[in-house]
Amino acid sequence: MKYFSRILSILILAVGGLVGGLGACNGLLGVPCNDDDPGCNASLFLLQFIAATRTNNFGTHAYVVDGTANVKSYTVDRTTGLLTAGGQLNISSNPEDAQVDATGNFLYVGNVATSDGLYAYSLAADPAQPVALTGSPFLAGVSRPTELSLDRANNRIYAALQANQAEGYAIDAATGAISLLSGSPFGVGCITTVEYNSATSPTFASYRYGVNEFQSFSIDSATGTVSALQSFPSAFIPAQLDYSPDGNFLYVTNAVAGLENVLIAQINADGTFTTASGSPVAFGPTNEQAIDLDVSASGSLVYVANSTTNGVYSYSIDTSTGAMTSLGAPITTAAGLSALKLSPDDQYLYAGHGTGITIYSVGTSGALTEVGSISGLTNVENIVFRQQSETLF
Repeated sequence: MKYFSRILSILILAVGGLVGGLGACNGLLGVPCNDDDPGCNASLFLLQFIAATRTNNFGTHAYVVDGTANVKSYTVDRTTGLLTAGGQLNISSNPEDAQVDATGNFLYVGNVATSDGLYAYSLAADPAQPVALTGSPFLAGVSRPTELSLDRANNRIYAALQANQAEGYAIDAATGAISLLSGSPFGVGCITTVEYNSATSPTFASYRYGVNEFQSFSIDSATGTVSALQSFPSAFIPAQLDYSPDGNFLYVTNAVAGLENVLIAQINADGTFTTASGSPVAFGPTNEQAIDLDVSASGSLVYVANSTTNGVYSYSIDTSTGAMTSLGAPITTAAGLSALKLSPDDQYLYAGHGTGITIYSVGTSGALTEVGSISGLTNVENIVFRQQSETLF
């Protein structure tokens, strides 16, 4: 999560088939989705929100979604970046993503296996021991939210559904309860991830398999309803999307094996986007896959995860052009590399893999140094922080 002033907001929805029971959702070239299609594997997709106030943020607690129907909590040592285990949530279905609301009092968990709705927990008494809210899971039997994105400014959550569309939810700041936003569900195609960027003229975009294009839509900030804005042809099947903190550039990893690169899209003032100069950026050797990436809160660094070699690639960013420059050879982490997350203050990088998380300190030049690790996890899918903020201006 990054907290920066921004004139424009964009909600990106990557569209493709999800695993399990999506007969209407086809993969690339119209082929029905299956677990072997990287574009159909929902575990590849993460969500992040770019909020509106420039602060110095640091994570007090971390919540980790793994592949065993668990969400585990950890206390974060701000000085060392190390994690101390707290409580564990056993979700009846398959948890896919988690987000903490703007107040830091509520944790929300999406799932991919059933129409269980959105799980919600209170963090107010003890952030290390989440407690289920009354009424949780919300919208059970109605919605199947998988990937989540938090709109902190408007106290909303946007979710990709295990279906053809996406939904928006209003958060009750007092109770943590959620309700559907006007216009939900919205979008077209098989939506697998949501990317929201706060601003006065919000938009979101989707990616359609078979059609091979991104689409952008304007959002009514009061109701959340949408209307078409732009179609943008692309050969990419996005595995992960992340914005530069000023919202001027969007970085997209390509889930197509054999096309190892990162797309850089320049965001225009009206919410449309074009390919930035120098894009796409070649990534790794042939037949390797960029499964995840994270742009630093400073906007000057981006880290990319290679799921084939379990390597973390480091790049500097030219903040005026969005261009990426390699910082040297990748660092190899443990097998099953699947998720990257920078601490909110950019001091540490957390690399989730098949059995746990490896923790790296981030040097002033972006160099990574391993400082510790945790085990006892299986196939980490996402890491999210509960944050405190020190306002800079």
